[in-house]
Amino acid sequence: MNHPIDEWIRQVSRANGAGADDVIQQQDLNILRKRAYLSPEAPILPLRNVTSPVPSISPSKRSVTSSQASSSRASSSRQKLSDLQIEDEGIQIRHLESPLDPQLPEPIKDALVVLIYLQRGQHVFSPTLDKNAVAGITEAYLLDEATVFSPSQNSGSHLSPSEADHVLTHAKTCFKENEDESVWNVEVHQRLLEKVLRRSGSNRLLDFRICTTAGIIREYLPSTTSDRKIDFCFCIDTAKDATYASKAIALRQSLPGSSLNHSNKVALQSRLLPVSIETKRASIDFEGAILQISVWQAAHWKMLRYVLAQTWPTSQSGLSQQDYVNKALAELGALPGILIQGHQWYYVPSSPDLKNDEGNNTARTSLWLQKPIGSTNNALGIHQIAAFLEFLRRWSLVTYWP
Repeated sequence: MNHPIDEWIRQVSRANGAGADDVIQQQDLNILRKRAYLSPEAPILPLRNVTSPVPSISPSKRSVTSSQASSSRASSSRQKLSDLQIEDEGIQIRHLESPLDPQLPEPIKDALVVLIYLQRGQHVFSPTLDKNAVAGITEAYLLDEATVFSPSQNSGSHLSPSEADHVLTHAKTCFKENEDESVWNVEVHQRLLEKVLRRSGSNRLLDFRICTTAGIIREYLPSTTSDRKIDFCFCIDTAKDATYASKAIALRQSLPGSSLNHSNKVALQSRLLPVSIETKRASIDFEGAILQISVWQAAHWKMLRYVLAQTWPTSQSGLSQQDYVNKALAELGALPGILIQGHQWYYVPSSPDLKNDEGNNTARTSLWLQKPIGSTNNALGIHQIAAFLEFLRRWSLVTYWP
């Protein structure tokens, strides 16, 4: 008997052509949202000392203290997430299962199809890679040489075996030595992001930044929440596109913090932030990570709502301001997020809740948990992560960027 997902993928393939590659090739430009986002002509509405000696702690007591602290953080994060679910600008945590879910926005379905192929060991490598160079991985994981390479040069992992091994070596060391989150960030996660997003020949319009010090602009914080930060973000430098650079500057002059995004970091003011990444050590405070990225994503959606409302073309759209905003947000559909816990990378997208059960407008955000992307504890997992990052790179440049 055919699996429902197999049948779904075949239907997509028959309708669109060649499966996952067509998902990537058919990421439509969101013309309405893009024109609104960078239209400076539209009117802007108003916004709204310890001196005592420190006693030594025995290793056993230190372990107990650390465990108690972790438990306390998890309990606090769980309570805050629960409280957020009933707020007007709250965050709903939803189960991310399969592309068969009719409630899922199309961009999330597309991403899940890509992940299904990758988890099956299909479309993992870019066809630009030497088959002999990756033969060891193909043989070790019993992969089919006919399907392990992506049909498009724009998708799949471009990492050489030595690049993947470099990441793997540092990941093993961090795990073995029980390194802190900050060390994982520098030694593993940043290395992998650099090798994928800054590879030779890639479009430098898109890059990534460490953003551990970037808070959220006050006007965009969901009501009743405190500031939250994440670890990395994809960023699009508007100054590098002559077509939109002047429009972006004009728009910044009218936005909170003179920023094109929802963060208060000066170095990011001229950049769009399409993808968010939050990291934790293995088995440490996963609920805290969910809280961090959910508030960050909710602020992103609040920022998009604000910008779209200000750039509403009153005499041209034929829509009310609220309908115009909802239409544009629905066309964008979702924002990608990634949670990393030690070796494990997970896909955690968010989407805007536009209507509640009574059919009334709502400003809530849904965070969908969660689908494995890959793991840095083996070479195949590193290539799977790299391939999905390539997918998110293309989404950022084709769909999110005007």
